[in-house]
Amino acid sequence: MFRDKHHWIFIFLIICLLITGIAFYSSWHRFQQPLEIKTLNVSFTISSNPGFAVSSDALNFGNVIPEESALRTVKMSNSYNHPIHVLVSSTPELMNFLTFEPSFDILPGKERSVSFTVNIPRNASYAHYTGKVQFAIFKY
Repeated sequence: MFRDKHHWIFIFLIICLLITGIAFYSSWHRFQQPLEIKTLNVSFTISSNPGFAVSSDALNFGNVIPEESALRTVKMSNSYNHPIHVLVSSTPELMNFLTFEPSFDILPGKERSVSFTVNIPRNASYAHYTGKVQFAIFKY
């Protein structure tokens, strides 16, 4: 009986290791190489006079007053025949001002709006700021 108990514990441990290995491999493999990387230029000016800008190929927030914010939205679509996972990042010069959702998924044939908000603190220096936002697209 003692031997049978050890036999079942051994089988249980092997099954647990296999499940853990499969889960690890599927997560590790999914994030190896992006299918593509898209980059958008970002710009805004901290000013005492509000103003807006319109651009279809950049995130241009125009003039933003301290203690105020500005919102821009980007639409992303999935033209692949499988779900995609998108990781969003920005260049360091934007990190104190720009907020966004850092990752999300899109099903095949669907699109999703992604919001970017520039928040200007009270003590921010009046200047023109530029940087980039990057979308790394992975098979999911």
